[in-house]
Order: sequence, then structure tokens, then C-alpha cells
Amino acid sequence: MKKLIFLVVFFFIANWGYSQDTIITMNNDKIPVFIKKTDDNTITFIAESDSMQKENTISRKYLKGIIKDAAPLGTNIIIFKADTMKGKALFLSVAHILQKHGFVFEKVDKDFLTLQTKMDKVKKSYNVQIIITVEGNEVFFRCFGVGDIKGLGLWGYGSVSMRENYNYRGIKKHGKKSFPAFAFNYTENIAKECRQKFGGKLLYSKE
Repeated sequence: MKKLIFLVVFFFIANWGYSQDTIITMNNDKIPVFIKKTDDNTITFIAESDSMQKENTISRKYLKGIIKDAAPLGTNIIIFKADTMKGKALFLSVAHILQKHGFVFEKVDKDFLTLQTKMDKVKKSYNVQIIITVEGNEVFFRCFGVGDIKGLGLWGYGSVSMRENYNYRGIKKHGKKSFPAFAFNYTENIAKECRQKFGGKLLYSKE
């Protein structure tokens, strides 16, 4: 009980940062946006500066490129803020997505809307454990990464440790694999799946 209360208090005092995408025009202008969906020909987005949250669609032929959202350096908590869903309905929906990815639940508290998965091998030598807590319309994701290389157990609190390689930020470090970074990226993709399915946005926090 004390541990759960601590987690709730911690989440309220954490420093937040928004997940942000960027579109690059042919004139090399970089515009901060939140990309809602993409296909082979168009990109639908909401401009970060638009207080009305209006969706816009632009043809890819008018853009030089896009930069997908990047969590701030040092981030170790991912927050999915749903547009309309909240409470128990949101908790059960996210739990269903975790199950779809093969996770088995180790601890579930339906009163505090908190669950913890078992450590799951999602890739050879890569194991991930995810903990979620739902507060209103927000889902807080925390994760741990554990690896086993030649019998050496390596583990860590999932986080963004570096940004040299954008697509796998923090995974390659000093020629080695960072299991905490892999766990963070894997969990972030699940949070993005929630955003795509239920509508909303991602925020980030760090201890």
C-alpha cells in the first residue's frame, strides 16, 4: 500500500516533457507538430502552436522530411494522455494491448489501476518488464530491461541514455548493447500504439 501511494505522489511531482514530431519543408523550415497518422502519400498532423488542435493533412511531395518524436534525454517514464478514455476503461484497454504483445501479468491492482508484468523475453537476450499506473486519462509507463550475454546478467531502469543513433537512441553505447534503452524503446512503441488506437498524446518524465 505504501509503495502504491509513493508511486502516485511521485507521478504528480515529476517533471513532464511533451513528445514532439517535426516536419521539414522544402525551404528547410522545421515545424514542431504532433503527427496523428501517415501513409505513402500524406501526413496528418496538429501544429504544436495550434491551441484549437485542428488536424491538417499535407502531401509528402511538399516536404523534405519528418523527424518522429524523440523523448528528452534522461527520460525514464512515458505518459500516454488519452483524448477521451479514462479510468478503468483505459486501464483495461492498455492491459489488453500488453497481453496482445505476449506479456503475462505478475501483479494487478484494479482499485489503484496498477499492474506489473512478468519479465518477458521479447527478443533474443532482451527481456522487458513493464509497470503501468492509470490516473484519470493518463497512463504512466515504467520499464526495466534485463539481458543475458554469455551468462552475464545485465539489467537497468528503462531510459533514454544517449542520442547518437536516433532510431535506437541509447541502445549502442561504447560498442555494447544497452538493455535499459532497449526496454524504453520497446515500451515507448507500445505507448505509441495506444496513442494511435485511442487518440491522445505522449509526454515524458524523469526522476
